[in-house]
Amino acid sequence: MTDRPIADYAVIGDTCTTALIARDGSLDWLCWPRHDGPAVFLALLDAERGGTCRLVLDGLSGITRRYLPGTTILETTFVTATGRAVLTDFMPLHPHASVPEEGPDGHAQGRVVRRLACEAGQLSGRWELRPTFDYARAPTEAVTQADGRIRFRGGGETILAACTVPLERRDAAAEGAFSLRAGGRADLVIAHGDDTVGEGVSEAVDASLAATRAYWEEWSGRCTYRGPYRDTVLRRSYAGF
Repeated sequence: MTDRPIADYAVIGDTCTTALIARDGSLDWLCWPRHDGPAVFLALLDAERGGTCRLVLDGLSGITRRYLPGTTILETTFVTATGRAVLTDFMPLHPHASVPEEGPDGHAQGRVVRRLACEAGQLSGRWELRPTFDYARAPTEAVTQADGRIRFRGGGETILAACTVPLERRDAAAEGAFSLRAGGRADLVIAHGDDTVGEGVSEAVDASLAATRAYWEEWSGRCTYRGPYRDTVLRRSYAGF
Protein backbone atom coordinates (compact mmCIF):
# COMPACT_ATOMS: atom_id res chain seq x y z
CA MET A 1 0.00 0.00 0.00
CA THR A 2 1.01 3.62 -0.44
CA ASP A 3 2.36 5.34 2.64
CA ARG A 4 0.19 8.41 2.06
CA PRO A 5 -2.49 9.10 4.70
CA ILE A 6 -6.01 8.93 3.30
CA ALA A 7 -6.48 12.57 4.34
CA ASP A 8 -3.90 13.43 1.65
CA TYR A 9 -6.44 12.60 -1.07
CA ALA A 10 -9.08 14.77 -2.71
CA VAL A 11 -11.97 13.33 -4.69
CA ILE A 12 -13.33 14.18 -8.13
CA GLY A 13 -16.12 12.40 -9.96
CA ASP A 14 -18.90 12.36 -12.53
CA THR A 15 -21.69 10.67 -10.48
CA CYS A 16 -20.85 7.33 -12.14
CA THR A 17 -17.48 6.91 -10.42
CA THR A 18 -14.88 8.82 -8.43
CA ALA A 19 -11.12 9.28 -8.53
CA LEU A 20 -8.73 9.99 -5.66
CA ILE A 21 -5.92 12.48 -6.24
CA ALA A 22 -3.05 12.99 -3.81
CA ARG A 23 -1.79 16.38 -2.71
CA ASP A 24 1.16 16.16 -5.11
CA GLY A 25 -1.18 15.51 -8.07
CA SER A 26 -0.84 11.72 -8.25
CA LEU A 27 -4.06 10.01 -9.39
CA ASP A 28 -3.95 6.83 -7.31
CA TRP A 29 -7.47 5.37 -7.39
CA LEU A 30 -10.19 5.04 -10.01
CA CYS A 31 -12.66 2.24 -10.77
CA TRP A 32 -13.86 2.76 -14.33
CA PRO A 33 -16.36 3.34 -15.84
CA ARG A 34 -18.48 2.86 -12.69
CA HIS A 35 -17.94 2.57 -8.97
CA ASP A 36 -18.38 -1.20 -9.22
CA GLY A 37 -15.99 -1.54 -12.16
CA PRO A 38 -12.41 -2.87 -11.86
CA ALA A 39 -9.77 -0.37 -10.76
CA VAL A 40 -7.42 0.90 -13.47
CA PHE A 41 -5.57 3.28 -11.15
CA LEU A 42 -4.85 1.65 -7.79
CA ALA A 43 -1.47 2.83 -6.50
CA LEU A 44 -3.41 3.58 -3.31
CA LEU A 45 -3.33 -0.17 -2.66
CA ASP A 46 -0.09 -1.15 -4.38
CA ALA A 47 2.43 1.62 -5.04
CA GLU A 48 4.62 -0.62 -7.22
CA ARG A 49 2.14 -2.60 -9.33
CA GLY A 50 -0.96 -0.42 -9.17
CA GLY A 51 -1.72 1.98 -11.99
CA THR A 52 -1.24 5.70 -11.52
CA CYS A 53 -1.09 9.03 -13.32
CA ARG A 54 1.61 11.26 -11.82
CA LEU A 55 2.66 14.85 -12.32
CA VAL A 56 6.37 15.37 -11.69
CA LEU A 57 7.63 18.97 -11.46
CA ASP A 58 11.28 19.95 -11.22
CA GLY A 59 12.26 22.02 -8.17
CA LEU A 60 8.87 21.76 -6.47
CA SER A 61 8.77 23.88 -3.30
CA GLY A 62 5.12 24.45 -2.35
CA ILE A 63 1.60 23.09 -2.85
CA THR A 64 -1.85 24.50 -2.03
CA ARG A 65 -5.22 23.29 -3.25
CA ARG A 66 -8.94 23.95 -3.17
CA TYR A 67 -12.19 23.02 -4.86
CA LEU A 68 -13.75 25.62 -7.08
CA PRO A 69 -16.72 26.84 -4.99
CA GLY A 70 -19.87 24.77 -5.39
CA THR A 71 -18.15 22.15 -7.57
CA THR A 72 -16.08 18.98 -7.44
CA ILE A 73 -13.44 20.57 -9.66
CA LEU A 74 -10.06 20.36 -7.91
CA GLU A 75 -7.53 23.15 -8.30
CA THR A 76 -3.94 22.60 -7.09
CA THR A 77 -1.31 25.33 -7.18
CA PHE A 78 2.32 24.26 -7.45
CA VAL A 79 5.24 26.58 -6.76
CA THR A 80 8.67 25.62 -8.06
CA ALA A 81 12.07 27.27 -7.86
CA THR A 82 11.36 29.08 -11.14
CA GLY A 83 7.60 29.44 -11.54
CA ARG A 84 4.01 28.73 -10.55
CA ALA A 85 1.43 26.47 -12.17
CA VAL A 86 -2.18 25.51 -11.51
CA LEU A 87 -3.47 21.98 -12.09
CA THR A 88 -7.22 21.68 -12.64
CA ASP A 89 -8.57 18.13 -12.26
CA PHE A 90 -12.13 17.07 -13.07
CA MET A 91 -14.26 14.35 -14.59
CA PRO A 92 -16.47 15.97 -17.23
CA LEU A 93 -20.18 15.99 -16.47
CA HIS A 94 -22.22 18.05 -18.90
CA PRO A 95 -25.79 19.29 -18.37
CA HIS A 96 -28.53 17.76 -20.48
CA ALA A 97 -30.26 20.13 -22.86
CA SER A 98 -33.41 19.54 -20.78
CA VAL A 99 -33.67 17.89 -17.37
CA PRO A 100 -35.05 14.33 -17.83
CA GLU A 101 -37.98 13.15 -15.75
CA GLU A 102 -36.01 10.07 -14.71
CA GLY A 103 -32.36 9.08 -14.61
CA PRO A 104 -29.21 11.17 -14.28
CA ASP A 105 -29.53 14.93 -14.66
CA GLY A 106 -26.06 15.15 -16.21
CA HIS A 107 -24.18 13.37 -18.99
CA ALA A 108 -20.93 11.77 -17.82
CA GLN A 109 -18.25 11.81 -20.51
CA GLY A 110 -16.13 8.88 -19.26
CA ARG A 111 -13.00 11.03 -19.04
CA VAL A 112 -10.47 12.40 -16.59
CA VAL A 113 -9.20 15.84 -17.55
CA ARG A 114 -5.98 17.28 -16.11
CA ARG A 115 -5.25 20.85 -17.17
CA LEU A 116 -1.83 22.17 -16.14
CA ALA A 117 -1.34 25.89 -16.78
CA CYS A 118 1.83 27.87 -16.07
CA GLU A 119 0.80 31.18 -14.49
CA ALA A 120 4.15 32.78 -13.68
CA GLY A 121 7.80 32.31 -14.55
CA GLN A 122 8.70 29.03 -16.18
CA LEU A 123 8.81 25.39 -15.13
CA SER A 124 9.54 21.94 -16.43
CA GLY A 125 8.41 18.44 -15.61
CA ARG A 126 6.53 15.50 -17.05
CA TRP A 127 3.33 13.51 -16.98
CA GLU A 128 3.71 9.83 -16.14
CA LEU A 129 0.75 7.62 -17.08
CA ARG A 130 0.60 3.93 -16.25
CA PRO A 131 -2.89 2.43 -16.18
CA THR A 132 -3.36 -1.18 -15.14
CA PHE A 133 -6.40 -3.35 -15.72
CA ASP A 134 -8.56 -5.61 -13.57
CA TYR A 135 -6.81 -4.54 -10.37
CA ALA A 136 -3.41 -5.00 -12.09
CA ARG A 137 -4.14 -8.68 -12.74
CA ALA A 138 -4.49 -8.36 -16.52
CA PRO A 139 -1.48 -7.54 -18.74
CA THR A 140 -1.43 -4.08 -20.33
CA GLU A 141 -0.77 -3.47 -24.01
CA ALA A 142 0.12 0.06 -25.14
CA VAL A 143 0.13 1.28 -28.76
CA THR A 144 1.01 4.71 -30.14
CA GLN A 145 -1.49 5.75 -32.79
CA ALA A 146 -0.80 7.81 -35.90
CA ASP A 147 -2.50 10.85 -34.34
CA GLY A 148 -0.19 10.76 -31.31
CA ARG A 149 -2.71 9.32 -28.89
CA ILE A 150 -1.75 6.26 -26.90
CA ARG A 151 -4.19 3.40 -26.58
CA PHE A 152 -3.95 1.08 -23.59
CA ARG A 153 -5.75 -2.26 -23.58
CA GLY A 154 -6.14 -5.00 -21.02
CA GLY A 155 -8.78 -7.18 -19.38
CA GLY A 156 -11.26 -6.35 -22.13
CA GLU A 157 -11.02 -2.62 -21.42
CA THR A 158 -9.57 0.29 -23.40
CA ILE A 159 -8.14 3.62 -22.28
CA LEU A 160 -7.07 6.42 -24.61
CA ALA A 161 -4.69 9.23 -23.66
CA ALA A 162 -4.19 12.52 -25.49
CA CYS A 163 -1.99 15.43 -24.46
CA THR A 164 -1.02 18.89 -25.69
CA VAL A 165 2.63 17.83 -25.36
CA PRO A 166 3.98 14.72 -27.14
CA LEU A 167 3.40 11.45 -25.33
CA GLU A 168 6.20 8.91 -25.55
CA ARG A 169 5.39 5.26 -24.96
CA ARG A 170 7.48 3.49 -22.31
CA ASP A 171 6.55 -0.20 -22.65
CA ALA A 172 3.09 -0.34 -21.02
CA ALA A 173 3.27 3.26 -19.81
CA ALA A 174 3.56 6.76 -21.32
CA GLU A 175 5.45 9.91 -20.49
CA GLY A 176 4.92 13.49 -21.62
CA ALA A 177 7.79 15.89 -20.87
CA PHE A 178 7.18 19.64 -20.96
CA SER A 179 8.84 23.00 -20.44
CA LEU A 180 6.34 25.81 -19.95
CA ARG A 181 6.45 29.58 -19.71
CA ALA A 182 3.68 31.81 -18.35
CA GLY A 183 0.56 31.18 -20.43
CA GLY A 184 1.67 27.72 -21.55
CA ARG A 185 -0.28 24.54 -20.87
CA ALA A 186 0.27 20.81 -20.76
CA ASP A 187 -3.24 19.35 -20.81
CA LEU A 188 -3.82 15.62 -20.44
CA VAL A 189 -7.11 13.86 -21.25
CA ILE A 190 -7.66 10.21 -20.33
CA ALA A 191 -10.75 8.54 -21.76
CA HIS A 192 -12.36 5.20 -21.05
CA GLY A 193 -13.30 3.18 -24.11
CA ASP A 194 -13.18 4.27 -27.74
CA ASP A 195 -13.27 8.04 -27.84
CA THR A 196 -12.73 10.90 -30.28
CA VAL A 197 -10.40 12.88 -28.02
CA GLY A 198 -7.22 13.78 -29.87
CA GLU A 199 -7.58 16.82 -32.08
CA GLY A 200 -8.03 20.23 -30.47
CA VAL A 201 -7.32 18.98 -26.96
CA SER A 202 -6.99 22.46 -25.41
CA GLU A 203 -10.23 23.67 -26.97
CA ALA A 204 -12.04 20.51 -25.84
CA VAL A 205 -10.71 20.96 -22.30
CA ASP A 206 -11.85 24.58 -22.15
CA ALA A 207 -15.36 23.73 -23.34
CA SER A 208 -15.67 20.70 -21.06
CA LEU A 209 -14.45 22.62 -18.02
CA ALA A 210 -17.02 25.35 -18.61
CA ALA A 211 -19.84 22.82 -19.04
CA THR A 212 -18.80 20.80 -15.98
CA ARG A 213 -18.52 23.89 -13.81
CA ALA A 214 -21.95 25.05 -14.96
CA TYR A 215 -23.43 21.65 -14.10
CA TRP A 216 -22.02 21.56 -10.54
CA GLU A 217 -22.83 25.19 -9.77
CA GLU A 218 -26.44 24.64 -10.82
CA TRP A 219 -26.59 21.35 -8.90
CA SER A 220 -25.12 22.74 -5.69
CA GLY A 221 -27.21 25.88 -6.02
CA ARG A 222 -30.32 23.77 -5.37
CA CYS A 223 -29.02 22.74 -1.95
CA THR A 224 -30.77 24.58 0.87
CA TYR A 225 -28.25 23.61 3.58
CA ARG A 226 -26.15 26.59 4.69
CA GLY A 227 -24.42 25.20 7.80
CA PRO A 228 -20.79 24.28 8.52
CA TYR A 229 -18.85 22.24 5.95
CA ARG A 230 -21.46 22.86 3.26
CA ASP A 231 -19.12 22.04 0.37
CA THR A 232 -17.95 18.85 2.08
CA VAL A 233 -21.56 17.74 2.57
CA LEU A 234 -22.30 18.43 -1.10
CA ARG A 235 -19.31 16.50 -2.40
CA ARG A 236 -20.09 13.51 -0.18
CA SER A 237 -23.70 13.66 -1.31
CA TYR A 238 -22.90 13.37 -5.01
CA ALA A 239 -20.33 10.63 -4.41
CA GLY A 240 -22.71 8.58 -2.30
CA PHE A 241 -20.47 8.68 0.77
